[in-house]
Amino acid sequence: MSNYLLKEQILNVRKEADALQNRYSAEHGRISKDGNISDTYRSELLAQNTTAAKSALKVLLEKEKALVTDRAQDLERVLDSKVGHTASDIIAFRDAQDRAEKITDADEAERVISRALRNSDDSLAYAVFRQALDHRYTGAINLFAAEKPSAAEAAKDLMDVREEQESTMERAMHYAYFG
Repeated sequence: MSNYLLKEQILNVRKEADALQNRYSAEHGRISKDGNISDTYRSELLAQNTTAAKSALKVLLEKEKALVTDRAQDLERVLDSKVGHTASDIIAFRDAQDRAEKITDADEAERVISRALRNSDDSLAYAVFRQALDHRYTGAINLFAAEKPSAAEAAKDLMDVREEQESTMERAMHYAYFG
C-alpha cells in the first residue's frame, strides 16, 4: 500500500464519520423537537442517541488508527529488511541498534552515520538512520538519504505516516460527537 492509498482510506473513514455525525445530529434534532413525547422520555432518547453516536465514532476512530499503524509497521519492516536476512545480519543489526540507541544528539548521529557509510557498515548506518528518524536528526537523515535513496524513500513515507499518527487535533474533529 502507498501513502496515497492510506490517505484515501483515511479520507473515506472520515467521510463515513462525518455522515454518521450528520445522521445522529439530525436524529438528535428530531427527538428534541418531538412534541409528542414526555421530557423524561426525550432525555432518555437523547442520551441513547448520544451514546450510540459516540460508540460508532469510536469504532471509526480505531479503524483510522489501525490503518495508520499498519502502514507504519509495513514501512518499518521495509527499512529493517534492507540490512539482510542471515543470522549474522540480524545479530549485527541488533547490536547496531543497541549502539544507535545510545546516541544523544544530532551531531553525534551525523558523525556515526557518516563513518558507518564510509566503512560500508550497513547495519550501523541503518540503525543510526532509524534513530535519526525517531529523533528527527535531519543532518543524519540527509547523509543517509544521499547514499541509500531507496531506503530514504521508504523513510520519507514513514515520516509522513508518523505525522499522520501525530495529527490528533484534526482527527479529533472528525470523531467527537457534540449532539
